Amino acid sequence: MTRGSSILDRLPDRERDELLAGATERSFEDGRVLFWEGDPGDSFCVVTEGKVIIETADAQGKAITLAVLAEGEAFGEQSLLKDEPVRTATARALGGARVISISRAAFDLLRRANPVFDRFLLSVLTERVDRLSALVLEMAHLPAEERVLRRIAYLGALFEPALDGSRMLPLSQEQWANLAGTTRVTVNRALRRLERDGAIEIRRGGLLLRDLAALDSAAS
Repeated sequence: MTRGSSILDRLPDRERDELLAGATERSFEDGRVLFWEGDPGDSFCVVTEGKVIIETADAQGKAITLAVLAEGEAFGEQSLLKDEPVRTATARALGGARVISISRAAFDLLRRANPVFDRFLLSVLTERVDRLSALVLEMAHLPAEERVLRRIAYLGALFEPALDGSRMLPLSQEQWANLAGTTRVTVNRALRRLERDGAIEIRRGGLLLRDLAALDSAAS
């Protein structure tokens, strides 16, 4: 994990090294579940390579996509604070991922020894609240199709481009609808318009983003 790319870089060097000394790192193949919704919440995790998709289930058991996390982003921080924590969502590797995790017990030891770790945890939670607040404002004030464009532009920037500059985004139309808080019909309409404009190509298993700059401009 390169310095400057991770949420852990908010920690001073010594404390960052202390946290990493107590962490474990695992690799997950595409589609592999890191943990299930309802599992004990016993660790804090950071993506070090690849992507992790966060999902929950509706009353019928259908998966609902909540977020896609990239290298350097954290999840599972609530497990460090609740008395009897359980996972509130399922985490799954998207295209393969490497993740470091530190157990609640190990993090508690660090927090008791050094208040820097409490401040770090507070910054993680504050960022989460800020991000959720921004999404609520989008839902309240932006048209659905514009929200779709914003989600594609945001996630498109997280994926490495091919030699021709294109980026394959392996998300279904249903998942884009979840992320944008709209219907699949609306997503399909937005994607067809982008395809006519040459910005994307709809493919089996996702969409090929051809022009990130044009999409950024359209979404802004």
